[in-house]
Amino acid sequence: IIGRVTESPEPKSDAHPGDLVIARFTDDETFYRARIQSFDEESKSYSVYFIDFGNVDENVSSEFVLSYPDELKAIDPLARGYLL
Repeated sequence: IIGRVTESPEPKSDAHPGDLVIARFTDDETFYRARIQSFDEESKSYSVYFIDFGNVDENVSSEFVLSYPDELKAIDPLARGYLL
């Protein structure tokens, strides 16, 4: 599903904190499911939390934040947070 989204990318220009998106991870340039944490107006970049890995990328360019297809909403995130 993610591969299909990235073949004809449509940047999600109206993404807000809490929104689910497909975002490119800076280190390996691969797209993954993510949740927007914040937007930096000055640099036009997002901080995103990758919901299947539990890591954060704080500098994702807005051109690499894509719309989240409805069919992905049925798949639960793989990352789990725990408090000890």
